[in-house]
Amino acid sequence: MSSIFEKFGIKKQKQKDSSKSSKTKGKVSDSDKKKTSSKNKVAQDKEKTGKKTKAPKSQERLKKSKKSSKAKKSKFKKSKKKAFQAYRFILEVMDTEKSLNQKQNGKYTFRVNKKANKNQIKEAIQDYYSVEVDNVNIINYKPKKKRFGLTWGKRISWKKAIITLKKGYSINS
Repeated sequence: MSSIFEKFGIKKQKQKDSSKSSKTKGKVSDSDKKKTSSKNKVAQDKEKTGKKTKAPKSQERLKKSKKSSKAKKSKFKKSKKKAFQAYRFILEVMDTEKSLNQKQNGKYTFRVNKKANKNQIKEAIQDYYSVEVDNVNIINYKPKKKRFGLTWGKRISWKKAIITLKKGYSINS
């Protein structure tokens, strides 16, 4: 009976002698040298010469790209803070009969951004008018349902802030 290798025309590889393999145990072949990574080469060079050798260019590029990406991130974090802008929060001064009467008591009424909170409004008033704010009260107005012809609609919701100034300060508007 013929072997499978003979049927398909495949030649068997010759087996290596055990005497030859014992001689080459200590030596490293060229193909094995190629397989070692560049990191191992650098480490081997350090051991032999005792000096630092340059890493291959590809590793240097990787190190540079990592350093530059870290630097970009830190720059982004620093520039993330924006300059404070009061006009984003204060929309208009409200001059109604009630608000004009409250000005005598040091209370001023403003229409403000719906997303603004008390701290942002206080900071905006202090920066824009150069006054000291004592207290901030906020009122959220819900939209009213109104009839427009045959259809029902809503008015816009808005936010009102009543600011109380410290004694000795006033806003001339």
